[in-house]
Amino acid sequence: MLPDGTRDTQRHTATACLSSEGFFNEMVAFCRLMFDHYKVPYVSVMPHDGFQHCQCERCLPQMTPERGPSGQSSDYVWNFVVRVANELAKTHPDHRVFCGAYSTYRLPPLTIDMLPDNIWAQITNGRPIREMDEVAHEEAARLRAEWVEKTNNPLSVTLNYTPFTNRGACRTSLTKRG
Repeated sequence: MLPDGTRDTQRHTATACLSSEGFFNEMVAFCRLMFDHYKVPYVSVMPHDGFQHCQCERCLPQMTPERGPSGQSSDYVWNFVVRVANELAKTHPDHRVFCGAYSTYRLPPLTIDMLPDNIWAQITNGRPIREMDEVAHEEAARLRAEWVEKTNNPLSVTLNYTPFTNRGACRTSLTKRG
């Protein structure tokens, strides 16, 4: 649902309603297809780039605008991810789902104490130390520490843009709990 009350059905990157039972069931079915047919060990359930939250009466109460632009959708998105992961654990306990902490859901959710063990989280655009001033480094370190407290799995931190080369790059490192 868009802010003007109309349903988003025309754009090629339509906004999903994460409260929709139909969308939830389609996501679970997609993941099971990927696990069973393609034999992949994990599937991303991360919202698409440019994701904007649904404006329906079930989604809006899940938003936390007081958390600012990096956290306003955290509970909304991560509660959906947990719901999908819990459902998949019933049929595929050895498989994993993945979601990046990105954009409006970059901050850890407040309504989830610990992610289920079948969820792998990644901080997207977690800049390495050499590219940050001291304040940015402290904020990034604090964000990593907050996410590490939410999972028993290694935390992936990925950089997908390198300003020094003026081209995209992908670098990943793992941060272990403890």
